[in-house]
Amino acid sequence: MHGSTGSKTPPAAKVLMDTHALVWALSEPELLSAEGHRLLPDSEVAVSVASLWELLLKKGKPGALVADPLPWWEKFVLRPGIRVLGIRQSRVIALGRLAFQQVLMNER
Repeated sequence: MHGSTGSKTPPAAKVLMDTHALVWALSEPELLSAEGHRLLPDSEVAVSVASLWELLLKKGKPGALVADPLPWWEKFVLRPGIRVLGIRQSRVIALGRLAFQQVLMNER
C-alpha cells in the first residue's frame, strides 16, 4: 500500500477500505479479490475509525472478523502508509447525500 514515505510518484487511486477488505488486505490477503491485489499496492489507502468501531461491536460474536480488535488495529492499522479518518458530521451528511443520489440513479 502506498504511503507518504517520500515517494514522488502519485498514487494510482485513493481507496477508502471497508472493514472486510481492510482485514483481508492486512491479515488474510488470500481472501482479498484479484482486483484488490491489483489496485492496493499503488493506491493511497485510508480507513475510517468506523471500521474499528465495527470490529469492537462484533467482538466475541459468531463470525467476528477479528478476535481481539484493539491489538489487531494497533499492529496492522496504526502504521505508516495507512491514513485513519475520523468521523465528522459533514462526512456523514455527504455520505447520506451520496447514497440518496445513488438510489435516484438506480431508479432511472
